[in-house]
Amino acid sequence: MNPAERHGGQEYNILARRYSLYREARAANLRRWARHTRNWAPIGAVTLNPERESVVAEALALEKETTSAA
Repeated sequence: MNPAERHGGQEYNILARRYSLYREARAANLRRWARHTRNWAPIGAVTLNPERESVVAEALALEKETTSAA
C-alpha cells in the first residue's frame, strides 16, 4: 500500500480485497499454506515520530471520524 492510497482512504477496500484473494487462494490449494495467511487488518495511525503522543492522538481521532462517516 502506498501513502497516496492510505491518505485517500482506500486502505480498507484494498485490504479487504487482498484478504478475499488470499482466502480464495488458500481454499483452492490448502497444501500451499502451512499456517494462516497474513493479517490484513488496517494498522491504524502511522507517524514519522511515534513518540509524539499528540500527533498519534490526533491521527486516531481523524481516523475515527473517517470510518464513522463511511
